[in-house]
Amino acid sequence: MNFSHAALLVIDLQMVSWPNEYYGVPNMPQIVKNVQPVLTGCRNMGIPVIYTRQYHSKSGIDTSRGEPRLPEGYPYMEGSAGLEIVSAIKPAEKDIVINKHRWSAFFNTETEIILRRLGIEHLIMCGVTTDCCVMLTAYDAFYRDYLITIIEDCCGATEHALHQASIINMANWIYQSKIIKASELVKALEDKPYSVWEWQSPGAFTYTPDTMTQVFSKLK
Repeated sequence: MNFSHAALLVIDLQMVSWPNEYYGVPNMPQIVKNVQPVLTGCRNMGIPVIYTRQYHSKSGIDTSRGEPRLPEGYPYMEGSAGLEIVSAIKPAEKDIVINKHRWSAFFNTETEIILRRLGIEHLIMCGVTTDCCVMLTAYDAFYRDYLITIIEDCCGATEHALHQASIINMANWIYQSKIIKASELVKALEDKPYSVWEWQSPGAFTYTPDTMTQVFSKLK
């Protein structure tokens, strides 16, 4: 895998997605554990690390129409504990943090300006939720001709079936995409033999609710 023009994009690994929180992702603790060696490997290689945070001001002026509001305020509200990136994977001094107000990291943010300034052509992506912010950001990146690698076990959704369906969707329609496990990416970063699934043709994977898990298992 060529890392010469790559960046790691860590999407919305915030406390509001911790299990039992408002947008709880059941496997969030495992995601965080899987992300840690990836962060270390990328930083050691000098690969830029970019975090995104879903973020809303206390006034709510920047929220989406119909944004859920809790008694204590919006889930991603400025100053709330839920807004913060999980402490075990908090940004390092040289990492970049981008606040966003909509699901895609490209919508009305400085993401594209930063990527162009850094000369990035390849985005290695992880985060939550797979079926929302990760997938929409991946498609927006694809529309801008970035190469996309998804770290499958560093992503998650509120239900595993949603995660599986979204990974298959991206594998079908993001041309030249790659799907990889965190442990395999670390091997690649260390210039060791590794396994990765690589895109071959559009719409290659079809499934029904009964066959989805079987189809998902082919993305190795």
